[in-house]
Amino acid sequence: MYNAERHQLNRERENASHRKWYNANKEKRLTRIHEYQKEAAVHISVQKVEENRAAKIECLTHYGKGKLACVRCGYDKIDALSLDHINGGGHEQRKITGTGVNLYKWLKRRNYPEGYQTLCMCCQHIKKVQNHEQIGGETPQTYDYNSWQYRYNQTIREECLTYYGNGKCACVKCGYDNIDGLSVDHINGGGKQHQRERGTSSLMLWLRKNNFPEGYQTLCMNDQFIKRAENREHNSVKAPKYQEKQERSPAAT
Repeated sequence: MYNAERHQLNRERENASHRKWYNANKEKRLTRIHEYQKEAAVHISVQKVEENRAAKIECLTHYGKGKLACVRCGYDKIDALSLDHINGGGHEQRKITGTGVNLYKWLKRRNYPEGYQTLCMCCQHIKKVQNHEQIGGETPQTYDYNSWQYRYNQTIREECLTYYGNGKCACVKCGYDNIDGLSVDHINGGGKQHQRERGTSSLMLWLRKNNFPEGYQTLCMNDQFIKRAENREHNSVKAPKYQEKQERSPAAT
């Protein structure tokens, strides 16, 4: 009671004392708050990354038939593993579920339905080529794989990959030589920005037209994605917000 009565009797004096202390320590207090917020943000970010990685491991292990590895070749480095839609249609589903961890959690909530498999990026890209799922943004219905244009582009592609593969049509890191699983890598990153600058022009045609400039190398798709992860070159693409009420089960993919 004494403290309560004292507070009532001396409210003005105590309020003045508090204001004086606040004004005298305002900068120090704000600095401490900002430091705490930064530390908390880092902690939350690290925790989120760990949760997302755990979700990825669980999903890829399930669709890898109990192993965290490609079901075709056995490749097991997680940064180059991906979830493949066995019958295609991944582009349409991503419009509903988003990508990455959003898709992994979507599948988990449905007890991991059939129609998916774990593939490494090389096998994923080779499958797309073999099944004519998508090449250069074209769909099987609109791209003529027997046309002279396609054959010409493939010739240019092999020429570029050989040049940046130090004379071999193979990955400069691991020696992988299946042309359908190879790509030209921007050594110092910036591929997305370069794509915006050159517009619709094919990278291979652009490189040939500009006499094969420096700053590029031939990598297999697996080593390309591992490099992106190690150097944090990932593109920041925002996935659509998942809304349970508006969600519909995607068509068989």
